[in-house]
Amino acid sequence: MNKYILLSFAFMGVAFYEMSGGAHFVPRKAEIIAAGRAAEAAAEAER
Repeated sequence: MNKYILLSFAFMGVAFYEMSGGAHFVPRKAEIIAAGRAAEAAAEAER
């Protein structure tokens, strides 16, 4: 049972790594994230 749990976590880790872009992953810039949040806040304020 312990092997099954360890293998499951290893598989999920590899799957997450691959789905997020693997070695080609480039994190978004903080300015882009802040601009997106500001746009969302402005859209909420207009409602």
